[in-house]
Amino acid sequence: ARVNTVQPWSEEERLAGERDTLGVYLTGHPYNRFREELSGVVDGDLRNLDLNTARQGIFAGLVVGIRVLNTRRGKMAFVALDDGACRIEMSLYSDKFRAHAELVQKDAIIVACGELSTDEFTGNPQMRADNVYSLEQLREGYLRGLAIELNDACLRDDTLNKLQQLLEQYRGGKVSLALNYQLGSGETGALRLGENWRVRPAPELLDDLRSLLAEPVIRFRYDTTALRAVLERERPKRRVAGFA
Repeated sequence: ARVNTVQPWSEEERLAGERDTLGVYLTGHPYNRFREELSGVVDGDLRNLDLNTARQGIFAGLVVGIRVLNTRRGKMAFVALDDGACRIEMSLYSDKFRAHAELVQKDAIIVACGELSTDEFTGNPQMRADNVYSLEQLREGYLRGLAIELNDACLRDDTLNKLQQLLEQYRGGKVSLALNYQLGSGETGALRLGENWRVRPAPELLDDLRSLLAEPVIRFRYDTTALRAVLERERPKRRVAGFA
């Protein structure tokens, strides 16, 4: 009998299949793929935050639900945000919802900036968002460097040639590149590529790197100082009561 070779599902496809079939994620969570990348940007996993007092910060997760309400000032939204460790309800008042409605879509990974607190009536965590970024927007605006970890196997075969060909497709951006390597003997080293090797942080680049390098380790360097300065400058003064 003839047996056809079938490519195994990617993690993204497997998790989508679990959700569509069972209604839950069994073997992981979609946010896990980005947890390491965003660890230097967000203020921690949602379940580890102190929710007893209101605090301003940056948080991220997967949009798992959206409720839109009509108010006298326009539409506002309540968004269920899940990072695989905890789920919170994020509110987007009318002006913020108008500005970010295209980003706040079910199954999207977003980075939200605002005030996190505990609901006085239910005791559940809640957040009032001031800004929302897609991953693409965050990378384009604040990602400054990528460091790619290479093991001994990558240095022995033609992986480096393929890596060069891949990176050439994304040259002309603002993100600097560094290659860190470790030989089988334990010797390590680092190579910082020149200005002409700065790349565009396209999602396809990261997907292609993961395909080329088996289980690659990619370090992300974000300019969080610039991000937080922008957020502080744009943070509105709170009104006391009523829907905005």
